[in-house]
Amino acid sequence: MSDDSTILEFETHNSMSRVAMTVGVPLFVLIFHGLAIILCFFAGIYFLGWWGLTLPILPLLSFFAVRIICALDDRALRRFKYSLRRRRLNRMYGRHLLITPRNPDWSKKNARRIIRKSFLPGE
Repeated sequence: MSDDSTILEFETHNSMSRVAMTVGVPLFVLIFHGLAIILCFFAGIYFLGWWGLTLPILPLLSFFAVRIICALDDRALRRFKYSLRRRRLNRMYGRHLLITPRNPDWSKKNARRIIRKSFLPGE
């Protein structure tokens, strides 16, 4: 019989926050590389003849590069994707969007709001 006052403890392994990995590569990246290798193989043989057998080397090298990148950090590709997005947005808007918004009148309106909130306690 169990008391209601006992504290239940369970070991957690953060399995829900991990990236699904197979052969040291995230699963969706592995599927993408597998399809790219097969597609390059058949397209290379169709268009280039037997010299087309060298075409699948490009996705194969890319697969090994991803495996090396993900060897230490399983979320490295996700971080790389967000850094590319951040660079694209900074290049598009010309400033860091996380620091200031796009509206040029923001600093004036924000300063008024802070002054009203801090220095005019009657409101």
